[in-house]
Amino acid sequence: MTPKTKLYNDILIIAVEHGIDYWAEVTAYRSGMDRDTCKIVKPGRATIVDLYDGRTFKLTPAAMRRGLRALAKGTFDWGGGEQMPHHVVERFAEHFKSIESGEGMLCNFDSTDADLVVQSAVLGKYTYA
Repeated sequence: MTPKTKLYNDILIIAVEHGIDYWAEVTAYRSGMDRDTCKIVKPGRATIVDLYDGRTFKLTPAAMRRGLRALAKGTFDWGGGEQMPHHVVERFAEHFKSIESGEGMLCNFDSTDADLVVQSAVLGKYTYA
C-alpha cells in the first residue's frame, strides 16, 4: 500500500471510529490493520447507512481522496447557497497537498475534519453538523 493510500485510509478510520456516528451507522468495517503488528497493511473499507434517509454508502481510501479533493478545491456545497469559508478551504488544501506531495502529514486533522471529508465524498454537500 502506498503512503498516500495509507493516509487516506487513516481518514477513513478516523471518520468511522470517531466522526460520523451522529448521522451514520457503520454496518460493515475493515480497517486494514494487521492484528499482530498493529500496522495498516491493506486498504480499509466500510459500509455506512445514513440514519436519516436510509441510503447506503461504501467508504474506501479512494472515496476519502475524492472528498478531500472537493474540500481542497472549495467545490463542496456548504449549504444554503453559501460558499465554504476561505480559511476552511485553505486548511483542507494544505492537507490535500501534504498527502499528494508525499510529505505524508495529517497535522491537526480531527474527527470533525474526517466527518466533512465523508460528507463531501458521499453526500456532496454539508448536510449534518
